[in-house]
Amino acid sequence: NSTAEEPEGNLPLNTLDEKSFEQVYKANWKVLYEYALYKTGHHEASQEIVQSVFVKLWEKRLTLRVNNSKGYLFMMVKNSIADYYKQKLFTHIDEIKDVPDFEYALFLDDLEKKFHEEIDKLDPLARQVFVLSRLEGKPISEISLLLQTPKRTVEYHLARALASLKTVFSEFMPVILVLFCV
Repeated sequence: NSTAEEPEGNLPLNTLDEKSFEQVYKANWKVLYEYALYKTGHHEASQEIVQSVFVKLWEKRLTLRVNNSKGYLFMMVKNSIADYYKQKLFTHIDEIKDVPDFEYALFLDDLEKKFHEEIDKLDPLARQVFVLSRLEGKPISEISLLLQTPKRTVEYHLARALASLKTVFSEFMPVILVLFCV
């Protein structure tokens, strides 16, 4: 049973020949690129991430057993974005390894203080949602119950909080990820 959607880019991946691979590529490249760009904020990195995903897809196409190719492609991009940030993090850490320990400790103290100051600047609901989600590790559904607030409202306030913090800390994001999310 074929659907009208399959030729547009949701083909079984283990049956891809060059022509059908090109269809999958054309149907999915732009949305995958835009997703990567949204997550990284860098055009070149996003292009490289999506390109490497399609190279891996072509190399592994004969052995893949995937029902939802679009979902699989998004998962591959998401994993590649995580790898991108890990690489960026370790590059950044390597650059600062020559900093004396006491200076690095002061930097981390200042950064943590700044982080908490910025959290305090969030509106009360966004702050509460952020703390429950990111610092206490509670899922959206649990936060929704705790605050007696619809899930969509919780998601909205979390997105606002993350966007605000991302703007302020974009250059320090690799260090922040290590400090608060690992």
